Amino acid sequence: MQGRANRATYWMAIGLIAILYLVFNSMGGKHVAVSEVVLIFICVPRLHDIGKSGWWAAAFFLLEIIVAVVAFSTLSLDAAKTVLGLFVLVVVGFLIWLGSVPGQPEPNSFGEPPAPGIQLKARSKSS
Repeated sequence: MQGRANRATYWMAIGLIAILYLVFNSMGGKHVAVSEVVLIFICVPRLHDIGKSGWWAAAFFLLEIIVAVVAFSTLSLDAAKTVLGLFVLVVVGFLIWLGSVPGQPEPNSFGEPPAPGIQLKARSKSS
């Protein structure tokens, strides 16, 4: 993935995911989860905007998988669910932090700074 995304675009994407999550889960039936892959695709351009590698998002969510495996293999079911719930709060904190940090105002190795406002396509090096 290449390009950068500003805070407005990031929050629009997070909001859209939250709305879809609420709509699908309020319809009843099977519970729909937000895939970490979707969140990674939203986080990577934002990380690029602040000058960080997108691999940080993948590493962060890989840590979630490791915590889940360790928790469910070593703790009781209730304790493991509690640990995972606490980790979800850490993920939410990361998402809020990522949407709060201003992007670099100058071009960086991931491209030109994004234009103000909501962008439907990330600006890459060649844009």
